[in-house]
Amino acid sequence: MSKVLISAMCAIAVSSSFVSTAHAQGLSRDQRDSAVFRGIEAIKARQFSVAISEFTKLSNNDPSNGEYIALRGSAYYDSKDYAKAKTDFENAIKKGYNKHVIYEQLNNAESRIIAGNKVMGSGTVGETVEKASSALKGGDYPTAIGSATALIEDIKLPAKVHQGGYILRAETFIKMGRKQNAKIDAETVINSGLDVPQIRDLLKRASQ
Repeated sequence: MSKVLISAMCAIAVSSSFVSTAHAQGLSRDQRDSAVFRGIEAIKARQFSVAISEFTKLSNNDPSNGEYIALRGSAYYDSKDYAKAKTDFENAIKKGYNKHVIYEQLNNAESRIIAGNKVMGSGTVGETVEKASSALKGGDYPTAIGSATALIEDIKLPAKVHQGGYILRAETFIKMGRKQNAKIDAETVINSGLDVPQIRDLLKRASQ
C-alpha cells in the first residue's frame, strides 16, 4: 500500500472528518468517512475500480479537497495507470494538498512513465544497483530511473537501500536536467534521516 494511503488512514484515526462541513456538499460526515474507508480497503484488496469510484464520488462531492484526488491517484498508481496517477497528484498539489509524500508519489509516477518497461526489480540488490549505475554512466536514463525506482519501491528492502535508490535516481534526474525531481528525491533522503554532507551537496546541485 502506498504512503499516501498510510497517511490517509492515520488521518481517519485522528480526525472525525477529512473536510469541513462548510466545504462539503451532499454527503454527510459519516458518509464521507465511510467512503474513504471503503476506498482504502478496496486498494488493499486490489479492487482498484471500486477505490477509484469511491474517491471520484468524494472528489465530485467536494471538488476543492485535494486529499481525495491524491487518494484516487494512489489507486491509479497501484493499478499501474501511471499517467492518470500523475495527473491526480499534480491536481492534488494545485488544490493545496502539498504534503511532501504527494511529491514523492508524483516523482514515482513520473519515473514509471520515463522508465516504461525498464523498471527492473529482478536480481539481487547489488545487481540492480550495478544496473542503475552502469545505465547512468552510459546515458541510458530510462534504465537508470527504472532500476532505481525498483529499489525504492521494494518494501522488503531495508531503508538504506531505499535511500540509495533515491540517490541514484536523483543523480539521474540531474543528468536529465530534471532538477525539481532530483530535489524532491534528495529531500526525501534527508527526511528519512540520512542528513549528511553528500546529500546536502546533492540537494544544492538540484536546487541550482
